[in-house]
Amino acid sequence: MAKKNKEKTAEAKVDQQLNKEDTQSVAKTAKPKGKRPHYVRAVLLGLLMVLVAALISGSLGYYSGIRQRKTEEENQRLTLATTHYKYGMEAMASGNYEVARIQFEYVIQIYPSFPDITEKYSEVIINLTKTQQATVMPTQTPTLDVQGAQALFQQAQTDMANQDWCKAVDTLNGLRDEDHTYQTLTVDGMVWTSLRNCAIKKISSDGDLEGGLYYLSLAEKFAPLDHDAVNYSTWARLYVTGASYWDVDWAQVVAYFSQTYAAFPYLHDTSGWTAIDRYRVGLREYGKYLMSIEEYCKAQENLQLSYNIQADEEVGNLLNEAASYCQGPTAQPLAPTPTSEVTVEPTE
Repeated sequence: MAKKNKEKTAEAKVDQQLNKEDTQSVAKTAKPKGKRPHYVRAVLLGLLMVLVAALISGSLGYYSGIRQRKTEEENQRLTLATTHYKYGMEAMASGNYEVARIQFEYVIQIYPSFPDITEKYSEVIINLTKTQQATVMPTQTPTLDVQGAQALFQQAQTDMANQDWCKAVDTLNGLRDEDHTYQTLTVDGMVWTSLRNCAIKKISSDGDLEGGLYYLSLAEKFAPLDHDAVNYSTWARLYVTGASYWDVDWAQVVAYFSQTYAAFPYLHDTSGWTAIDRYRVGLREYGKYLMSIEEYCKAQENLQLSYNIQADEEVGNLLNEAASYCQGPTAQPLAPTPTSEVTVEPTE
């Protein structure tokens, strides 16, 4: 009996030991399972933080670039405004109020918040008004054969009031020949204004590009040219230079008139040729030359530009021929043949 009790006690101890080992094994096995979600969340959180940091860094760089570009543009406008403000102050100091007015108006246009520009512009306008009031305007236009500097001065004022700028230039030249000391500062300002406006008329309306450029070069001797006058000078020089290569170097013709066409398509010279016509014909002739040296793809590009400006039968045939050589015999025609009924409208 005692022996049986001892065996039961021993079995109970063995069972307890086994249960203890099973519990410890389960605990050891379950322990990592409890830690894994925390580890995954930490990794995901780290990746998220890296992604957010990258986005923030990229955004800061983008906005920093925008701010830098705006700052550079602001500095450029300020520099240009400062230059023309200086020109205006010099003109005002010498009594050339008309020149000063133009310079200050340009400053207001590109940089309205420039320091003291409003006050200086008002001062110039007041001085111009005083000058006009102090001058007795004639009721009738005196003829140039009237002797005396006073009569010529009044004639010049009348010409300018009528915006007859080229006539005013001639009148002021006569005044200088009559008496070069007569109201020197005022006359200088009148000469600059008349030369500048007459030059723009010659370039934009009369087709006298060389004459306009010459008058602008004379005006520069009295005061710097304003922004608009500089633009007209640039366009006229491009046209004149491009025309000098006509029938000589079609590549140069295309290079110069592509710029003139983009800025002032209907600018013309005394021949009546507009920039758009010279560009169109230049593209056609340059395309012919490229085909003669078997550069068919480049010829196709130039002929297509010419055809876009004005649909032309000759250009259309040349374009199809160039496309055939460039892309192969299976290429579709790019322009209608003379017998085709398809109507192709030129693009602007």
